[in-house]
Amino acid sequence: MALTYPGTPYAAEIAALTGKLNFLALATPILTFAGLSVAKDVPAFRRLGWRIVVVSFMANAGTFLGAALIAQFFMHPPLG
Repeated sequence: MALTYPGTPYAAEIAALTGKLNFLALATPILTFAGLSVAKDVPAFRRLGWRIVVVSFMANAGTFLGAALIAQFFMHPPLG
C-alpha cells in the first residue's frame, strides 16, 4: 500500500502490476493453513468453555467500533 501512494516514485507501475494479481488465488492457501492451525487447537478451546466465545466477540466488536470511530473522525473531522 505504501508503494502505491501517489507521492512515491513508480506508484503507477506498481499499482498496475499488483492490480493483475488474483486475490482469491492468494487468499485460499492462507485460509487453508489458518483453518488447519485452528483445528489442531480445538481441544484447548473446549477446555476454555463458552466464556472465550463471549470475550472473542467483545474483542472483535471493540476493535471494529474503535476502527469505525477513527475512520469517522478522519473522514468527517469536527467543525471548529
